[in-house]
Amino acid sequence: MDKSIVLGLICNTAILLAFSMLYDYSWLPKHKTKSLPGKFLAGLIIGSVGIILMLTPWKQLPGLVFDTRSVLLSLSGLFFGLIPTIIAATIMAIFRFLLGGPGVWMGIAVILTAAATGYLWRTLRPGWRNKNYIIELTFLGLAVHFIMLGCTLLLPSDSIIPTIRNITVPLLTIYPAGTVLLGILMVRQMNNQENKNISLRLLESERRFIDLLTNFNYYSRYLTGMAM
Repeated sequence: MDKSIVLGLICNTAILLAFSMLYDYSWLPKHKTKSLPGKFLAGLIIGSVGIILMLTPWKQLPGLVFDTRSVLLSLSGLFFGLIPTIIAATIMAIFRFLLGGPGVWMGIAVILTAAATGYLWRTLRPGWRNKNYIIELTFLGLAVHFIMLGCTLLLPSDSIIPTIRNITVPLLTIYPAGTVLLGILMVRQMNNQENKNISLRLLESERRFIDLLTNFNYYSRYLTGMAM
């Protein structure tokens, strides 16, 4: 395995961690992705992060590059749903087409299949987060990157075998591990936010009950005074 691919993946992982922080501090607290404009905004942001990933890749050959866009898009489909993921995938596919090179069709295929796999997982496994979500994320990562390995067939024939030799190990180890780690971060952030929302709702219910009790006592004293 080419050591330079590890360095490229480290740079990409740092960008994905920044994306997870953005998810935590910007989207989750305000629930921006639930409205239609919020979904479009989420798609634009995810697509922009994907472009940054593609600008910091590992290069096997000019025009044949590898990055962690597959991790980003599969988790986008899993966490954000259809509209943000379609927008992000469209932005990234257009950008990859403009980059050109011998890997262009493989690159576009990876974008589309990763996005579709993440969304299908969300659709077919709606309760994936309720139990053993680490196993779910592991299988998602493996599925996405087995498919990505199959996308090498879209490369020029003389590049297929060298590419498979170079990327098979990281593709089936580092990439799924990255999917799991980023997915765990996002699940924990989501759980923390949900717990915070439950606490806020409990506090609001308590406040309303206290207000109701205070008003009841006030009117009780008022009516008692009138009766006397």
